[in-house]
Amino acid sequence: MITILFVILRIIGAILLCLLGLIILAILLILLLPVTYRVSGYLDSHEMGLLIKIRWLFGLLRIDYAYPKPGKVTAQLLGFTLFDSGRPKKEKPVREKKLQKSKQKMEKAPPDSVTLVKPESGNALKSEQVIVPVESPSEPANEAKEDIPESSDKEPGSSDSNDIGWWKRFLERILAKIAKIRYTFRKFCDRIKDILDNYQYYRDLLKEDDSKALFGHARKRIRNVLKNMRPRKWKAEIEFGTGSPDTTGYALGIYGMFSPVLGKNVRVRPNFNEAVILGKFNMAGYVVGCVIIFNILILVTDRKLRNFIKKLKREEI
Repeated sequence: MITILFVILRIIGAILLCLLGLIILAILLILLLPVTYRVSGYLDSHEMGLLIKIRWLFGLLRIDYAYPKPGKVTAQLLGFTLFDSGRPKKEKPVREKKLQKSKQKMEKAPPDSVTLVKPESGNALKSEQVIVPVESPSEPANEAKEDIPESSDKEPGSSDSNDIGWWKRFLERILAKIAKIRYTFRKFCDRIKDILDNYQYYRDLLKEDDSKALFGHARKRIRNVLKNMRPRKWKAEIEFGTGSPDTTGYALGIYGMFSPVLGKNVRVRPNFNEAVILGKFNMAGYVVGCVIIFNILILVTDRKLRNFIKKLKREEI
């Protein structure tokens, strides 16, 4: 019995070790295997095209994007299409039961209706249905009220008391409006004061030495990530013309200023006779996941970043 239990435990342990090894292998593949990309395109006076190809895991995973022809995104894994935006969408068939229910609801008479049977000549009656809406019982009309003459007898001094009451109510409304305006203005001033205080606080926070060191560290990490993602190979050919020889020469002079930076990978050919712009380019590179994750982890685990976030929230460190 004990030997059988040991055998079962050994089998379970071997299965768990295989699963753990597969998980570690998948993580290593994701982190170490680069994702390659290639971007090519062309530019014409009336048209522009772009083609992007992404490959991973020795080409087993493929993602392609083409514009404008055929203008779609496709994703394939092991030769099977996972996604194709150019594929026509299948319309979902409407169930017959839903159609029948909708027809029955349309054919049903409204609840507030009466069916009348119209007799015809002879003893035979044909049941001709006439739908007559039943009006809801309305309230009885208000009877005309007789004009009751007001008594002309007034107490002495009543007109004076009415005038004084009207002025009193008017002054109370004016004072209430003034108090509301004063409250709104005071609230607005307090809000501006809070904004100025916050501006002064955050400005001083950005000028601290720790904040400046944190920004320098973040720039370094971002630069490393962009360096990892930059294209390793690229080439471009451009033909341009403004339609005027002088302005074309000016543009060519501007290109000459940046030509040492661009190098031999960019070729520019001026056209002094007509206004035209033509070009094509091609670039390729790769991205390694472990480099990106490594730089993000180092930046996130930085103590200066945690302290900076706490200061932004005005929490005690």
